Amino acid sequence: MRTTVLAISLLLAALVPAQAQGACKGPSALVYSDTVSFMLVAPRGWTLDCEAGRNDGAITVLYRVGESWRDGQAVMYASVLGLEPGSDTAIKKRIEAEVRDWKSRATDAIVTEGVPLRTAAGLSVPVRRFVSKAHNLREIVAYIPRGREMPILVMTARSAREFENALPAFTTLVRSYAVGPTVQRP
Repeated sequence: MRTTVLAISLLLAALVPAQAQGACKGPSALVYSDTVSFMLVAPRGWTLDCEAGRNDGAITVLYRVGESWRDGQAVMYASVLGLEPGSDTAIKKRIEAEVRDWKSRATDAIVTEGVPLRTAAGLSVPVRRFVSKAHNLREIVAYIPRGREMPILVMTARSAREFENALPAFTTLVRSYAVGPTVQRP
């Protein structure tokens, strides 16, 4: 047990400085925002990049090998939403606010509740699918509540075919999610 904890600690220590210096591109990373951090592993055939989506508000993005964040037919990203502390009601209200926001940007949006997915630790997380045919947008979001913050994992695609093709990779990404250490603010 101690060997496992030591190995994980060394891995996390090695990843944090690399990301802080902007060198986070590869198969996995410890990603963080404010006081929340988590580990993600890119699905086979995908690259995890902690810098490409920063200007778009993502804390890390993923795209298929040979593509990029900007031109990928399907891309994924991680971000963090604020969450009022408390019960499942706060989580539901935050997800409902996201749905309202999406519908305000795409009035033809169809939002459906997806089958909950499980993280590496077995946590069941709610999922929503968003589709706007008028804007040719398809998106799926997994919401992972953690205290006052809620990491989200998102996959978006340029076509229905690419969306369906990328769904297994999205499921793999959600399954890879593992809680990281609490980030101490100075």
